[in-house]
Formats: sequence, C-alpha cells, structure tokens
Amino acid sequence: MKILSSLIIFLFLNACAMTPQINQIGDTELNISYKGTTLVSGLGKRVYTNKIQLSNINIYQTIYQINNHYLSYEYARASSGYKFTKGVKRSVSIIFDTNAYDLEYRRGNIYLFILHSKSANPIYLIVENVNSSALKLVYGFNKTNYEAIKKALRENKAITNTNSAYKKDTTTLTAKNTSNIIRSRWTPKIIIMDQLVSKPIGRGPIGRR
Repeated sequence: MKILSSLIIFLFLNACAMTPQINQIGDTELNISYKGTTLVSGLGKRVYTNKIQLSNINIYQTIYQINNHYLSYEYARASSGYKFTKGVKRSVSIIFDTNAYDLEYRRGNIYLFILHSKSANPIYLIVENVNSSALKLVYGFNKTNYEAIKKALRENKAITNTNSAYKKDTTTLTAKNTSNIIRSRWTPKIIIMDQLVSKPIGRGPIGRR
C-alpha cells in the first residue's frame, strides 16, 4: 500500500492517558495526542485565518492546505463566566445548523461525527470537548482518512499506510469561497435564540454530554 505523504497517522498506547487532545502546532501541523504522545499528525500549510466575535463567544478559524486539499480547524471559546449550555451533540447541531448527523465514535473528550446534507458532501468532523467553556472542531477529511483515524483511535493500533491520499483540490482560496470550506454557521441566532452559551446558575454541570 502507498504510504501517505500528506497525512501520516501514528497511534501509540499510553496507559496513563486520560483523553486525547487536538493540538494546533504553529503554522504547519494539527495533531491529536495523549499528553505529549502523538496519535494522529497532519502536516500542511496555514492559508487562511479568521476571528468571529459574537456576544459572549469568540471563534478562531484556520484553514490548512494539505496536498492541495483544505482542512478546517475552529476553536470556539465562551467569554469569562460563560459556559456552553448544550451537550456536544446538540452544540454540533446548532453550530452546523443541521439535525442530520451521526455520532460515529467517542473516546474520552474526542467525538467523531458525520454530518449529512442533501445539497453538499457529508462533513467528516472531529470535535474535542475541551471543557465546559471551549470546543475544538476539525473537518474536511475524506472518508478514507476519517475511517483510518476512527480505526486508529478505536483499536489502539499504529496506522502508517493506506490505499488513498487526500483528493486533489485545485480551488484558488479567496475570501469569497472560504464559505465552501468553513461549513459552520456562527450567527447571532445561536446566542439569542439557541442559547449556545450562557452564565451558569448554581453549581451543577453544564451540558457536557
């Protein structure tokens, strides 16, 4: 089988690990790791950044180009004193404005979703529930690599080769067409009507399901 040159996936056992984490490393790397041990690593080039400020939440968006394919990374953080009020599944439904999704796999704070659309290709999404005030989202994978990542996390086995790399994407990246790559829908509605974040009342846990 042909070894991936654009996305090399490593998975190692780490008995002390609590939960995987998504990490953004400089301008060139996204990875999933257990406390310093790299599980999944993707090298690319950061080609677009954006910040959205809504009432009580900030969203930092980055697009990476990996072998002419685009991968989206978003970090959403509630303002001081505010928390996400919904579970992870409901938060994903609100952020991407869809009820057509499947939670394919969960390990610790890492969730793997497939979001379905009648008018576009499915979104293969990985979410890290960082804490009650922050979420990380990574998507833009093709099905082959998404399934490879899921298999690696599920089976605790190293995956270093696969039959297909990322599909080529020759689209020229401009501000106009980033909406085709960044598929989330951050609007005032999610704060005002959907109440995605709010100040907690009392000391009970806030929607981390």
